[in-house]
This record gives sequence, structure tokens and C-alpha cells, in this order.
Amino acid sequence: MTLIRSRKSFQKARKSCERRKSKSENQSRTSKSDPPAFHLFEPNEGAQKRLFAAIPLNRVERESPQTYFYYRAGVGSGKSTAGAAFIVSRALLDPESRSLISANSYSQLATSTLVALAEFCERYSIPLFPCVAGDPNETARAIAGRRYCKIGKDKAHVLVLSAENFTSHTSKSRELGRGFEIKYFWGDEFAYADRSAIQAIQGRLRQRVGRGKPTGLITSTINRNDPYNWTYKLFDDPDRSGAAKRLYLSFKGSTRENAHNLSDGYYEGLELAYSPELAAIELEAEYANITEGVIFKYFSRDAHCANFQIRHNEQTYLSFDFNRSPACALACQFPQGELIVLKEWYMEDSDTFELSETVGAWLQENRITSVKIHGDATGNSGTANSTTTNWKIVKNKMRKHGIDFCTLYGSGNPSVQDSINSLNSAIFLNKIYTDKQCRELILDLERLKWKGRDIDKSDAARSHLADCLRYIAHYLLPLPREGAENEKRVHEGPIG
Repeated sequence: MTLIRSRKSFQKARKSCERRKSKSENQSRTSKSDPPAFHLFEPNEGAQKRLFAAIPLNRVERESPQTYFYYRAGVGSGKSTAGAAFIVSRALLDPESRSLISANSYSQLATSTLVALAEFCERYSIPLFPCVAGDPNETARAIAGRRYCKIGKDKAHVLVLSAENFTSHTSKSRELGRGFEIKYFWGDEFAYADRSAIQAIQGRLRQRVGRGKPTGLITSTINRNDPYNWTYKLFDDPDRSGAAKRLYLSFKGSTRENAHNLSDGYYEGLELAYSPELAAIELEAEYANITEGVIFKYFSRDAHCANFQIRHNEQTYLSFDFNRSPACALACQFPQGELIVLKEWYMEDSDTFELSETVGAWLQENRITSVKIHGDATGNSGTANSTTTNWKIVKNKMRKHGIDFCTLYGSGNPSVQDSINSLNSAIFLNKIYTDKQCRELILDLERLKWKGRDIDKSDAARSHLADCLRYIAHYLLPLPREGAENEKRVHEGPIG
């Protein structure tokens, strides 16, 4: 009996060992099957070539005296590939040094930045650990989970942390960003990171071992929510100090420079989806001011207002903004990809009970039996005159009037700037129209102005219906977005 048990234990252990060996061989197959072919990488003509003339990929010495480099370029321009090339070159040339790969968020890191690294290493047969052969996405997740990787046959150590590890309010997250030294840094989409993150990382860029000088590279589109943020002030402001000019150097690249790696019509499709200001930022990496003057400057009564009828074969959408005066809502439909505002409710000295009762009665009167509901996500809080949440009041009124519904709002509202960008681009592209009777909404679209980077709400009567519209427009007509996390879209489905 003991012999049988021992034999079974041995066989089990041998199989386990074989599985581990097979897994290990599988993980490194891409790395070991071919000699490294890093020398075959060719930077794109334009900004990439200028960047790698300043920080050559075949030697650790920099040609430019600056320490920090910013490759600001359009979406799809090959920014992450350039970042991967930089960090891999440093690992191969200076393996004794430690590097850091970071991104504006953990999601960006795990689903984009590290995928680009894994694809680059696989394409050029660069040893990478951990590595799931043939699956860059799994490799990226494995690296993100470990928070480090090793690159090259000499296994250069590379730390992997998001910007959140340097700015988080939780002590556990911040602890990961403390106490280490690095020689090289790559920050992907870091124009969307808080300035305090780069300041913390700069304090870590001091490692003395190895051969090269400390060097940092940021690869990013311009932050379209705040174009003239810290990246502009450090790298591109013509009036920055001489000390800043000696430390920071910027390279501007267009999406067009990577056209040979993009699908046909990629650039043109995005150009059609953006307003002129956003196209300048997102495709040409040009700074443009999108937070001055009138907010919805493309809106025109002549072009965007008409008389509309309810189409009973189309889905109806509601969008709510919860206030006491005015309490506001919109009813819309979305035929053939165009958002049509059919009805507005602008009720002064009112509340959510009266607003939702009035909306429910209108739906019933117009034989609309099914709606999708969007609006202010903060409606999950209690109302001023009731412990019942605003959304629960709305749902109860829909049930009372026999309206079938599902909800589209998430756990939080989209950022003001993101939702305004979506709404502005939709107006520019003539994808949004409103009935002429929606007079208060029309006034919002004509009169609202910027106050810094926020909506000027000094007039208490204004902005509430525009808020309703931007919530639903951002859901139905969102802008394409690279490098930033999408808002969490809802618990959609019939409710009770």
C-alpha cells in the first residue's frame, strides 16, 4: 500500500513538474526561438525619427542634453510603439539599470501600454518575462499583476506602476510608489496624469548604477480636457524658463505619420467625427483652446431647430437633471444615428415627484410604452424633501403609468469636458436637432459660456437642460477616445 501510494505521489509530482516545465518553455518560446532583431525596428518618418535622433536606440548616450522628452502625437500615431522601443533599447544597452513603465491609469497600463510592449518584444524576438507566447494581452495582464517584468537575455529589471500609485489617497497604493530608484522612465498617455505623479517619479530618477544618464520619455496625446496643462507648461510653453528648456524637449507628431500601419480611412473617419478644435488636438497634436467663450458655438437655430413628431417605431429616451427650481428633463429619439429632442420639461419651484409624474403622464398620453432613462447619476442620493432617492421616485412614477423602462446612467457622471466634447462634435456634425418648442434648451445652447474649465453657472436658470442633453449625447454619440478609460456604462435591463 505504501509503495503504491509513493508511486502515485511520484507520478503526480512528475506530471506537475512537466506541466511547470512546459509552461515555462511556452512562456519564453517567443523570446528564445529567434535571436533578438531589435535592429530591424525603423522609426516612422517625422517626429519619431527626430525623437530617436535625440535619444538614439543603438547607444545609451543622448544626443540632446535634455533629460525629459515628450513625444506628443495624434491617436494611432505609434506613440506606444515608440515608448516600447525606448524602454527595450535601454534594457538591452544598460541591463544593470532599472527602468519604470507607467501610464495615466492601471486600465491604460494593462490594456494598452503593456500590450504594446508585449507586441514589440514578440515582433523583434526580445526576451520578455513573464510572457504568454502568442498572446500579448495575457502577457500584459501577467506583467500588470506582478508590477514588474524582465527584458532581454540579461533580464533587465523594469518596474510597472500606474500614475495612481504616486497620487492615490490610499496608503497601500502609495506604498508601491515609494523607496525605489530608477534610471529610465516611460510614461504612456501621461498628459492625462496628475502633475504630482511626474514630480514623484522625477524624485526616483536618480539611480547611479549602469552606464547611461537618467532619461524620461512621455508618449501621449494632448489632454483634450485640459490642453494647456503641466505638459504644455514644461515642454511647449514658449515663455517657460531657461532651466525648463534645458530639461524638457518636445516632439510633435501627426496621426498621418503612421498611416502605413493604419486601416484605410482611419484618419479621415476620425477627422469627420471631431470638431475642428478636437481634430487639431487628437490628430495633429496641436494645442487648441476648447474652453473659451460660448460653449456650443456650432449650434444654430436655423440649422438645428425644426418641428418634430414622435415616431412610435423608434426607441424613446429620457434624460433627467434633478433640481428644485428648475426641475428638468428631456424626451428624445435616435433615428438613424441622429439625436432628436422632442420635448423639454422646465419646471420652476418644483421637485422630482412633480417632474416625474408630469413626464409619466405625457408618455402615457402619447402612447409611449417603453423608455430608456439617462441623466444625473447623483440622483441615487436622497432628495431634499425625502429619504427616497430621485431615481427611485422616477422609477415608481414610470411603473404607476405602466411604462416599461431600463436605466442607462452609471455610478458617476461623465466628466463635464468629455460630455461637452461629445455634444459639441455631434452639433458640429449635425447629428443633434431640437424641436422649436424646446425654448429653454435652445437658450442654454446659445448662451452658456465657459468659466475657466467649467460651465459658467452664475445664472441659476441656465445649464440644466444642457446637462440633460450632454448626458444622453455622451452616451449615444461618444467621441472615439484613445488612452483614457471609458465611463462605466450602466446596469441596463428591464426593472420591475
